[in-house]
Amino acid sequence: MPRPANPNSKYSQRKARREFQERYANMTPEEKAKIDNPTTLIMVGILVAVFFFAFLFGGENGLSCAAKWATR
Repeated sequence: MPRPANPNSKYSQRKARREFQERYANMTPEEKAKIDNPTTLIMVGILVAVFFFAFLFGGENGLSCAAKWATR
């Protein structure tokens, strides 16, 4: 009886990533939108949080520093 694969190994992660990329390439635009929309919302949320905390802890200097960071 073969040993079960370790899902945390580099090989298993690479294989899972490759399988997802193949499935994603064959998806309809509606299916891709279901995956992409939450990802976009999470990215926007992170960006808003960074600017909020920069302003909260650094005032206008922190906000300008966060703007420089975001434009890199």
